[in-house]
Amino acid sequence: MPEGTENDREIEMNENVGNETIRMYEDHEMNLTNLLKPIIRDVIIEMKKQLAKKEPALSLFGAIQRVT
Repeated sequence: MPEGTENDREIEMNENVGNETIRMYEDHEMNLTNLLKPIIRDVIIEMKKQLAKKEPALSLFGAIQRVT
């Protein structure tokens, strides 16, 4: 029986990305949207924090560097 299958079904694995758990399969196929959602959410939160402090808004590149 090939690795990653049980009774001819794929075994589902979980991978933590940010604060969310993403479902992955043994062949590492995953939906790109599911990967980007937590990153984009964290960027938006970081930008809101900076704007609330009345500091100059962050560049998107700087915000992404802090999140990842």
